[in-house]
Amino acid sequence: MSDSTPTRSVRFRLLAALALAGVLAASFCEDWQLVTTGGSIDYRNRITGARVMAQGMDPFHYKWRSGGPEELCDPFNNLAMKVSLTTVTPTALLLMLPIAELSYRDAQVVWLVIEWLCLLGSGALWWRLLEPGWKRWAWAALIVGFSHTLAWKHHVDRGQIYILLGLLVALWVTLVRERRSGWAGVVAGLLLCLRPPVLLLLVPFIWMRDRAQWRAAVVSTCVFALLPLAFRGSIWTDYLSGMKGWSELQRHGDKPRPPAQKYPATVEGIEIDKLALHHVRQYADSSIIRILKGQGVVDFPEWPLGLALAAGIGGWFWWRRNAGETTLLVGFVVWFFLTDWFLPAYRNPYNDVLVLGVLALALQTGRRAFWLALFGLPAGWLLYQIMPTARWQIFIPTVLLLTGAIGLLLPKLTDRKAGRA
Repeated sequence: MSDSTPTRSVRFRLLAALALAGVLAASFCEDWQLVTTGGSIDYRNRITGARVMAQGMDPFHYKWRSGGPEELCDPFNNLAMKVSLTTVTPTALLLMLPIAELSYRDAQVVWLVIEWLCLLGSGALWWRLLEPGWKRWAWAALIVGFSHTLAWKHHVDRGQIYILLGLLVALWVTLVRERRSGWAGVVAGLLLCLRPPVLLLLVPFIWMRDRAQWRAAVVSTCVFALLPLAFRGSIWTDYLSGMKGWSELQRHGDKPRPPAQKYPATVEGIEIDKLALHHVRQYADSSIIRILKGQGVVDFPEWPLGLALAAGIGGWFWWRRNAGETTLLVGFVVWFFLTDWFLPAYRNPYNDVLVLGVLALALQTGRRAFWLALFGLPAGWLLYQIMPTARWQIFIPTVLLLTGAIGLLLPKLTDRKAGRA
């Protein structure tokens, strides 16, 4: 009997692993169908933006017109707007350049593979922080389950970049925990160049807990910021101007209706209707500015929300300054997730992929808010399968994830098991 018990345990684990792998494979196959029959419409403007930058032009204001190079054509670029749809930083465009050399359909497939590697890579990094046993199995099941949610399918269908940011956050946390400050600084610099608001989080954390990161972070930031200048000397000025234009659009009103424009029947061998196709249509902007606009508040200035975000982050880190490293890391990851709500930009379900780090640290430290946030997964499964009859229903998973994340910042929910870590 004693010999059979371990054997049964091994068999059970093997069957569980095979079941999870099968469910994960089914999700990838579905994602493959979404990408290869659609246009990955947000990814398109990243690829065209990288190509525009490579030619020494301004990708944040470039507009394709009939007769122009088809590799620069984005059918969603609105001629009635001053800015283009390219909203990622010049550093992000720089990372896209090798893929931008491919044909667009090949680039879509490559990016799908990268998205999945980022999902599995971040899952593996967080998995390493968990104690062997049920928590690791729970985390594996959570990653598999998340790949079937509206948030993930929306991310894949649009070809978004947030899962790359999630991977970098997981890598940075891992390096901090392993006391590899130099490499943590390198990752911090790259993360900052891809997501500038993260400066509000890196400064208090590095100053309070890991000042050895400073030099590497400064050098890394300079390198990743300067490299795009080789293609266009004013690229960062162009970026800031483009973001200002998008901020005005987001705060003052909706996008203007585009004028009639003639497009070729096929672009890079893809029918124009398929290039402009997105399968996952459930989406809704949940940013604070959008909520204010829904209440009739328009022309809302940027600075109150920016000040509120900076005050919230700074106040929380000061309040928890005497807490252990684990608590501060949880705060970093939670605030990274919360930051998107305060920006003068669209916030859609695909942003929710950033909650994975929040869930991982909550599971690691045994924090109660993990279970509340976890209900966001089945809600995400349901919403992906049905078309909501009201837009507010799309927000249900996000509200659950948001509530759980905010709960992790409160000491009554955190100090019992992790606040002294």
